Amino acid sequence: MGRNSPLAFALAVQEAGIHLRHIKPRRPEQNGKVERSHRIDEEECWRRATFDAFTSAAQALRAWEHRYNYDRFSMTLQGLTPAEKLATFLSPLNPSPPPTPCTNTRAAA
Repeated sequence: MGRNSPLAFALAVQEAGIHLRHIKPRRPEQNGKVERSHRIDEEECWRRATFDAFTSAAQALRAWEHRYNYDRFSMTLQGLTPAEKLATFLSPLNPSPPPTPCTNTRAAA
């Protein structure tokens, strides 16, 4: 059983005491935040390039994930990036500031 197998996931969820509720795919009324996230990924990453190899797509995904988490602010998060918003939750638990990314530019959403 691999670490990322469905059985390993099911066992980890069960051990954590989490109850899974399965939903139908592409149903914003059931899972709007995830559906919106997929739409943003599609519009701002995947539609902007054509990939001739898996490695180039993986590289683009890593760059997009960094931009999304550290550079792209969101009005839903009160104008913060996801990393900044996460830091507001972690700061009471850890008084030292989280590491900052190399770039500190913000791109408009």
